Amino acid sequence: MLKRYQIVLFLLFALTLSSSAQKKGKILSGVIIDKNESRVNEACISDNKGNLLSISDCDGVFQIPLAQEHNITISHPRFKKATVPLDPKNFELIDGKYYVIFMLDDKTIDSIDYQDTTARKEYVVDYKVSKYGIFMIKSDGIHSKLQQISYRNKVLASLSIDFKLDRVFIDALDGIHVYGNDSSYHVYSDGTNLVLAEGHDAIYFKSHIMSLAAVTDSIAVSYLKYYYGQSIDYIRTNLNTKYQDILCTIDSETAKYEGNSASNELEEARRLWRHHGYEVYSTRTSTNDNVKNRPSYKEILTAKEVYAPIINIDNNLYIFDFPGDFIIKYNNVGTLINNTEIAFHLSHGRASKFYDSPFDNNIIFDPAKKECWAQFRENGKVTLKKIDVTKGKVIGEYTIEKHDEPLNIQIYNGIVYYLYFNNDGNDYGKRYFYAEMIK
Repeated sequence: MLKRYQIVLFLLFALTLSSSAQKKGKILSGVIIDKNESRVNEACISDNKGNLLSISDCDGVFQIPLAQEHNITISHPRFKKATVPLDPKNFELIDGKYYVIFMLDDKTIDSIDYQDTTARKEYVVDYKVSKYGIFMIKSDGIHSKLQQISYRNKVLASLSIDFKLDRVFIDALDGIHVYGNDSSYHVYSDGTNLVLAEGHDAIYFKSHIMSLAAVTDSIAVSYLKYYYGQSIDYIRTNLNTKYQDILCTIDSETAKYEGNSASNELEEARRLWRHHGYEVYSTRTSTNDNVKNRPSYKEILTAKEVYAPIINIDNNLYIFDFPGDFIIKYNNVGTLINNTEIAFHLSHGRASKFYDSPFDNNIIFDPAKKECWAQFRENGKVTLKKIDVTKGKVIGEYTIEKHDEPLNIQIYNGIVYYLYFNNDGNDYGKRYFYAEMIK
């Protein structure tokens, strides 16, 4: 099976565990990446009996016990399903914990199972909720199609698409796009028909369209990530003069620690790009090739990417600076208004910010009601907490009870949308769509 799925495993040296952690037995701590070394979230790890063991988080990281010999299967709708034998004797045990990286392969025609085509049921590969309705990519394992669906679950338009176009994206101007690893297309709809136009390659799409984070009546704000996501520059462009400057910079906890390799390499990368100007970045996919010393896989795994989303509410910009524990507010021209201290993501104290935090590093914005919700996940259940961005406080919450382990959660006009697994099977690459009113 390893030859078929071409999974790459790398042993990493572990950090020292506490004596209490050692008593829990051997632990496999892994990260899942694709061929471009981008982390894969919401991948499901199950055992040889089909039991769900873990789901990779926003950093592609998962942990499972490694108590005996068994196989694990990694499932995700965008990749080949991979089955990997795990035997503790094949790994170097260090303080009861192992680090490993799994590289998943993209789906190809050859990897699709053509059996039992009459009994196939369509599942959802990806979707986005927008002011124009719900745009959803569905597949039966052989064919893929893009559908525009009303909020009342009526199919308005449908279009067959290449199965390599497996993701939906809404840009900062509410434009709809479908994209894959190699290309992207702008989606146009008249309410009855869908048309794909304005095709771009992956580099242009990521650097010009995906990197545009917010637009007011006066400025456009794009972002540039440094050193494997350890720092973000938010770049302000005046829409009239085209002048560019830094709106703000947010560093991860790892990057903040002066004197370590991440901090040093980060500063070198930042100086280079600021010297050459941000337009240089539009021809590249990352700054990694300008870093002299590539970090080890251990550093990549243990140093989580900085998470600092930007939200546009009534022409004001709010940046959630989670490393600094603030919400930063700017007006329509990018002038700082104030910083509001936050602690809602520190549910179990400040230490939980770094270890076993239930906060799922996900702020969900409801553009219809102009509300922000923070996602928390514990024991398979998800609780959504509504945040008052002016005070940084929790003012309400809602727990999803209908399904365990809901994925790809979105909110629009007070309705929560998500994907779930079918209870009568254990194919975790197949997800199905559900919506419910927040009460």
